[in-house]
Amino acid sequence: AEIIDLRFSNLNEVNLDYLDAKVILLGHGSIAKITITKETTRLQELRLQCNALIHLPEELPVLAPNLRILNVANNELESLPDSLSSMHKLIYLDVSRNKLSSLP
Repeated sequence: AEIIDLRFSNLNEVNLDYLDAKVILLGHGSIAKITITKETTRLQELRLQCNALIHLPEELPVLAPNLRILNVANNELESLPDSLSSMHKLIYLDVSRNKLSSLP
Protein backbone atom coordinates (compact mmCIF):
# COMPACT_ATOMS: atom_id res chain seq x y z
CA ALA A 1 0.00 0.00 0.00
CA GLU A 2 1.08 3.56 -0.62
CA ILE A 3 -0.93 4.96 2.30
CA ILE A 4 -2.18 3.29 5.47
CA ASP A 5 -4.73 5.46 7.24
CA LEU A 6 -5.54 4.46 10.82
CA ARG A 7 -6.40 7.92 12.11
CA PHE A 8 -8.96 8.15 14.93
CA SER A 9 -8.43 4.49 15.90
CA ASN A 10 -8.63 3.04 19.40
CA LEU A 11 -5.21 1.41 19.16
CA ASN A 12 -3.01 1.63 22.27
CA GLU A 13 0.13 0.19 20.70
CA VAL A 14 1.38 -0.07 17.12
CA ASN A 15 4.16 -2.22 15.70
CA LEU A 16 5.41 -0.53 12.54
CA ASP A 17 6.94 -3.82 11.34
CA TYR A 18 3.50 -4.89 10.09
CA LEU A 19 2.61 -1.66 8.29
CA ASP A 20 4.35 -1.60 4.90
CA ALA A 21 3.63 1.72 3.20
CA LYS A 22 5.19 5.01 2.14
CA VAL A 23 2.77 7.00 4.29
CA ILE A 24 1.37 5.88 7.65
CA LEU A 25 -1.30 8.05 9.25
CA LEU A 26 -1.91 7.26 12.92
CA GLY A 27 -2.99 10.63 14.26
CA HIS A 28 -5.83 11.47 16.63
CA GLY A 29 -5.94 8.26 18.64
CA SER A 30 -4.86 6.78 21.94
CA ILE A 31 -1.50 5.30 20.94
CA ALA A 32 0.89 5.24 23.88
CA LYS A 33 3.62 3.08 22.35
CA ILE A 34 5.08 2.38 18.93
CA THR A 35 7.66 -0.29 18.22
CA ILE A 36 9.86 -1.07 15.24
CA THR A 37 12.34 -3.95 15.02
CA LYS A 38 13.03 -4.41 11.31
CA GLU A 39 14.12 -2.01 8.61
CA THR A 40 11.49 -0.37 6.44
CA THR A 41 13.01 1.57 3.57
CA ARG A 42 9.59 2.41 2.09
CA LEU A 43 8.39 4.57 4.98
CA GLN A 44 8.70 8.26 4.10
CA GLU A 45 5.95 9.88 6.15
CA LEU A 46 4.81 9.02 9.68
CA ARG A 47 2.09 11.05 11.36
CA LEU A 48 1.42 10.32 15.02
CA GLN A 49 0.02 13.66 16.17
CA CYS A 50 -2.59 13.88 18.93
CA ASN A 51 -1.91 10.59 20.68
CA ALA A 52 -0.51 9.60 24.09
CA LEU A 53 3.09 8.77 23.12
CA ILE A 54 5.56 8.93 25.98
CA HIS A 55 8.66 8.14 23.91
CA LEU A 56 9.79 7.27 20.40
CA PRO A 57 11.82 4.13 19.69
CA GLU A 58 15.57 4.81 19.72
CA GLU A 59 15.81 2.54 16.65
CA LEU A 60 13.43 4.61 14.51
CA PRO A 61 16.10 6.65 12.66
CA VAL A 62 18.13 3.53 11.85
CA LEU A 63 15.22 1.32 10.85
CA ALA A 64 13.35 4.00 8.88
CA PRO A 65 16.24 5.66 7.04
CA ASN A 66 14.10 7.27 4.32
CA LEU A 67 11.70 9.01 6.68
CA ARG A 68 11.15 12.57 5.43
CA ILE A 69 8.15 13.70 7.49
CA LEU A 70 7.60 12.96 11.18
CA ASN A 71 4.73 14.56 13.06
CA VAL A 72 4.50 13.74 16.77
CA ALA A 73 2.85 16.98 17.87
CA ASN A 74 0.45 17.01 20.80
CA ASN A 75 1.64 13.90 22.63
CA GLU A 76 3.24 13.28 26.04
CA LEU A 77 6.87 13.10 24.85
CA GLU A 78 9.38 14.13 27.51
CA SER A 79 12.44 13.48 25.34
CA LEU A 80 13.44 12.51 21.81
CA PRO A 81 15.91 9.79 20.82
CA ASP A 82 19.46 11.11 20.42
CA SER A 83 19.61 9.16 17.17
CA LEU A 84 16.98 11.50 15.70
CA SER A 85 19.74 13.94 14.81
CA SER A 86 21.15 11.37 12.36
CA MET A 87 18.02 11.42 10.17
CA HIS A 88 19.52 13.25 7.21
CA LYS A 89 16.51 12.83 4.91
CA LEU A 90 14.09 14.32 7.44
CA ILE A 91 12.72 17.60 6.08
CA TYR A 92 9.72 18.12 8.40
CA LEU A 93 9.62 17.45 12.13
CA ASP A 94 6.77 18.65 14.36
CA VAL A 95 7.28 18.06 18.07
CA SER A 96 5.13 20.95 19.29
CA ARG A 97 2.77 20.61 22.25
CA ASN A 98 4.75 17.93 24.08
CA LYS A 99 6.58 17.92 27.42
CA LEU A 100 10.08 18.28 25.95
CA SER A 101 12.75 20.04 27.95
CA SER A 102 15.54 19.63 25.37
CA LEU A 103 16.25 18.52 21.82
CA PRO A 104 18.91 16.01 20.65
